Amino acid sequence: MAFHTLVTGEGNGSAVAQLFGAIYGAYYVHEATVGRIDLDVFRLAEAALHDCAVRGKAEGKFTTTADGMAAIQKVLIFRDEQLLNLPAYIVADAQARLSEFVANDSLSPIVPERKHPHQ
Repeated sequence: MAFHTLVTGEGNGSAVAQLFGAIYGAYYVHEATVGRIDLDVFRLAEAALHDCAVRGKAEGKFTTTADGMAAIQKVLIFRDEQLLNLPAYIVADAQARLSEFVANDSLSPIVPERKHPHQ
């Protein structure tokens, strides 16, 4: 529902917060099951939501680019697949980690991309 509100131009801060929670929850499950690899889609979705939140605060309209919406949607589909196919304890552990993240002052739980020393 939160994603639909962004798509239709009716998004708000609450919808963005719900989407951040879904993306970070999916990230924690991914980290627990796959590891800290293939994180680009999470970073893209997070960046799109961040831009959406900034735009919403500045302009009152919570929108993002088509590419940003696609990245968010991809993570949400991935999240649905996780919820359908993984044991509940993995999802519960990820939810507990999400709650810990929300309670601290970190900007993002997603592991930063490593920079190569010669870049």
